Amino acid sequence: MKLAAIVLSLLITFAWSRSISRSPSPLKGVAKTVGIILMLTGAGGFLGGGLSAAGALNWLGDSFEWPAGYASGAITTSAGLHVVPLSPTGRVQIYDANWKFLRGWHIPRSGKPMHLTPTRGEQFHVLVAGSHMDYLFDIDGRLVSGKEYSSQDWQAAQHTGTAVAVPTHWWLLSFTDPSFSWITMMAGIVIQFLIEKIKNVNPLPKDQATATASNG
Repeated sequence: MKLAAIVLSLLITFAWSRSISRSPSPLKGVAKTVGIILMLTGAGGFLGGGLSAAGALNWLGDSFEWPAGYASGAITTSAGLHVVPLSPTGRVQIYDANWKFLRGWHIPRSGKPMHLTPTRGEQFHVLVAGSHMDYLFDIDGRLVSGKEYSSQDWQAAQHTGTAVAVPTHWWLLSFTDPSFSWITMMAGIVIQFLIEKIKNVNPLPKDQATATASNG
């Protein structure tokens, strides 16, 4: 999450400098900064998730942790490790018993709903909708095998796993799901719209208001 924190810090700095330099009012400058940050963060979460699902972010390596937030279908191995599927980003991430991130990797031909099923030892199956693939991984991310699954396998996998809340900073929640990304982006757009509306209904300058009153 360190990379996400650095990116967000740069966005905040950029948005603040742009808003303050263009706004005559400090309060409006702050509001514009918040709006810009929300729009950029929401867009970043949506586009980033799509790029991750397509495998375009694989260069980040297995030490990169994508913000998980709330996820369904997580399983726990016999050693107490949590295996969490992140369907929107096409990733699987491993956490220890105390939810400390260990590693994560991209699942080939993913981006659609995924289901996990445990198997012998420290291995598990990843069933991916759309591609109809059943991948067998070990806990270190090594691909053991891959084959097409049957409809019976898919139905059985839908009943495994539980919903979990992975510890995630609140300011990274927009990266955890496309719906959060859209909500964040729309909130920023609404703030920008309201600022423009307020700007258009500002009262007349003092000298102009005095002249208007005198003419009346």
